[in-house]
Amino acid sequence: MKRRSCLVAALAVVLASCGSNPSPPPSASIPVVAAAPSPSPSSVVIDRGSPTPSPSPSPRADRTPQPTPGPTAGPKPPYRRGAYLMTYTDRLRLRSAPGVGSDSVKYTPLLRGGTDLRVRSGPVEADGYWWYRVHIEDGLELDGGVTVGWLAAADHDGEAWIGPPDTDPIDVEEPGLPEPVLVATGVATEVRDGVTYANYGLSISNWYEYGREYFQQVDVGDCSIQPSRTYVDIYDVDFGYFYSYCWLDRPRELTRLLLAVPEGSAPPRAVYVVMHDWYTGQEATSDVIDLPESPFMSPSP
Repeated sequence: MKRRSCLVAALAVVLASCGSNPSPPPSASIPVVAAAPSPSPSSVVIDRGSPTPSPSPSPRADRTPQPTPGPTAGPKPPYRRGAYLMTYTDRLRLRSAPGVGSDSVKYTPLLRGGTDLRVRSGPVEADGYWWYRVHIEDGLELDGGVTVGWLAAADHDGEAWIGPPDTDPIDVEEPGLPEPVLVATGVATEVRDGVTYANYGLSISNWYEYGREYFQQVDVGDCSIQPSRTYVDIYDVDFGYFYSYCWLDRPRELTRLLLAVPEGSAPPRAVYVVMHDWYTGQEATSDVIDLPESPFMSPSP
């Protein structure tokens, strides 16, 4: 009976384990937190804090390149327009413009000490020097027939390179158009277009007194080409105007004037010339001179 009771108990245990669902194993306790109610839109306040000011732009440094100070000129010279000066040193350079830049052409050769000058304009300060525009006197011409240009008056310390022949500056007005000195240089025949001419040579012997500026081209007058600032009229002493040279490109051209008279026409007995300056309106008249005997005239018996 005791054995049967044990078997019945064991069988009951087995049946119980097979016919019912097992309980899940105990798990860790998980706390539950209730969600807070969502606030209504009207109750929401967002604190954005005080507005942060935008930083003020700092001033930019001036990036414009500043010129480097160059050498300063010495004391301003006292010479004025028309002053008669001379060079005090050898190897002095005449230039086309005041200054030592590339736009100022260097004339050659260099001037020697004792060269006579006449002031045309200035002084002008440039590149640390005082400059004068001068005319070279005494008939001297540089290469290319140059007689006018710019000279530095002194070095940076004021030591003079040009000045008056004596101790006091000469302050005079610029001279007017020089009076021409006319001479006859001979006569020769020439055939042009089947016509024989007697060419009477004339020369203004003091041509060197006229600066190169007198022969710049100007847009005036009724010349068939653009005339020069100064032109020459030739006059027959008995019958008046005869011929004009309205275009001359340099002073030395004044030594190559010709008066052409065709064969069969009587040449002037005597002539003179009048020079005109378009810029100033000045005129200068030469003395009357006789012409050589005509080559077409029969010799005297």
